[in-house]
Amino acid sequence: MSYGSSPNASAESITMDEPLPGTPKIGEEELKEIGKFECEHLGNGIMVFRNVFKVEDFVLKHIDATAEEAHKTRWTYIKDEDGTEYGINEDGFRYRLDDVPETPVRLLAPVNRSTPKEIFDYFVNLEDVIYKCLIRYVDYFPLVVGSLWWKTRGHILRYHDKGRLGIHQDCDTNYKVTEGVRYMPRGQVALRQTAGALCYFNDCVDSEEEYDGTNFVGGHLKFVHLGIDYKPRKGDIIFFPTNYICAHGVSHMTMGTRYAYLTFFGQGGTDQSVGIQIYETWESKQWCPPVWFDHIYDDYERYCKSEYSIWDKPGPDLEPGANPVFQNRCVAQYGSTHLAEKITDGKENENS
Repeated sequence: MSYGSSPNASAESITMDEPLPGTPKIGEEELKEIGKFECEHLGNGIMVFRNVFKVEDFVLKHIDATAEEAHKTRWTYIKDEDGTEYGINEDGFRYRLDDVPETPVRLLAPVNRSTPKEIFDYFVNLEDVIYKCLIRYVDYFPLVVGSLWWKTRGHILRYHDKGRLGIHQDCDTNYKVTEGVRYMPRGQVALRQTAGALCYFNDCVDSEEEYDGTNFVGGHLKFVHLGIDYKPRKGDIIFFPTNYICAHGVSHMTMGTRYAYLTFFGQGGTDQSVGIQIYETWESKQWCPPVWFDHIYDDYERYCKSEYSIWDKPGPDLEPGANPVFQNRCVAQYGSTHLAEKITDGKENENS
């Protein structure tokens, strides 16, 4: 699922008074911080960063207080000709009524005009941590940097009791062609998604005897084609490609509440005909819709050339040609194939 894939998503009407913060400054202190992150490559581009952010009780209370209303407003209900009733979510996907309670509650705009300042500050900081982890992720898979044009700030997924999520890929818009008819999705932002990141706010345990009211039983993240079974831990962030090879789902829970925060990184420009609008940082007044990365190549190059990078003393498995920083592509080479757009802060247009 991707916020923005439905032009009718309810969170789109929420507007902030001031532009939201962009990516954090990456200086020497931040480079050192990024280099100290504990991370593990689970395979096939799936990487977990362990215990890289703090979970606050007031955040979980905020999620719980707003979750039920959010769950109600994202569903509409229809009946087939035979009288069978279905729930339709904000992306237009149909669920059997028995399956609706098992789907996660999604808070599509965890930050809005009425959000308390401590909640606002918390999620801004979390977005900063995600970006720093992304820089380290790029260090392991540097060719991805050319496919990281923008990000969608994250949204909350809250699973309760028997919650689960079926197997899916996160670059899928449910296009279908059958019996001579093409069913074209109106919203296509998911097609542009390159990678995703999931942040976990509480621990998974394997037995009901270990359940203590703060954790949850079941609810593993399973990458079914890769044999990767990740057990969520509080403070972890897991990065993954969005393609079909990395199709994944959440196994059935049996007890507790599972809290996660999901964000995506993608490529491609604005195309309003299919519901894609990429915002400049100074225009970004809604939490989830895509906003441009303006410094990611420079930030990664700075990290890549630091002592903290795996490229500082590359071994035989690191091919410099696989890293754009070492490919010697000067800006002039883009002159005939790319359109150069000057990035401003919006003030030039205001004064012209």
